[in-house]
Amino acid sequence: MVLLIYDHRQNAHFTQEPSRAVQPLTYRISAVYVIDSIPRRKEQAPLEPNHTPQPVEITFLYEGESPPFDLLLEADPSREAVERYLNSGICRAARIDRRIAGVCVTAPVSQDTWEIFNISVEEAYRRQGIARKLISDAEAAAYAKGARYMEIGTGNTSFSQLRLYQSCGYRITGIISDYFTRRYPQPIWENGIHCCDMVRLRKVIVPARS
Repeated sequence: MVLLIYDHRQNAHFTQEPSRAVQPLTYRISAVYVIDSIPRRKEQAPLEPNHTPQPVEITFLYEGESPPFDLLLEADPSREAVERYLNSGICRAARIDRRIAGVCVTAPVSQDTWEIFNISVEEAYRRQGIARKLISDAEAAAYAKGARYMEIGTGNTSFSQLRLYQSCGYRITGIISDYFTRRYPQPIWENGIHCCDMVRLRKVIVPARS
């Protein structure tokens, strides 16, 4: 934004003779100031204490340990669906001081493709890269079993998840319209939007040839 400062000069003095018109005032610019009207980007606030990165260990569930349904149901509100892919899949937990901070469930869907059916991180441990570690671990495990691709599906309203998956190398392959409205009896609302469709993503997990 440019701010102009004016002053004025009178070109002719006033006269008492009525027949003579008083000449108009003229103005000149006495100063010019350039003001930055674009807000400055604020420095990023420091992480909260519970966001301080901590050592993460990824393991299978311990013997006799129950799946963390509270976490799993945050990512998928259908307990029936969660139990179904738990029975056929592999559940891994991200642990901090032996406490479960995140969880990931994967299963094969074809000879060369595995899928991440559920991934969730405790709120207190988010923004520490735990989800990325779980995804990387799932990809390595699937590759070790002969998989070439890893797939994942998420809601059309799951903006943070879509950003995460694509930043991990996943590409959108399609959209299943009305997936959630047909399969879930209760409406799912996220980010103020009715979640209706599933966005499908895929990644090639075979290492590139050197």
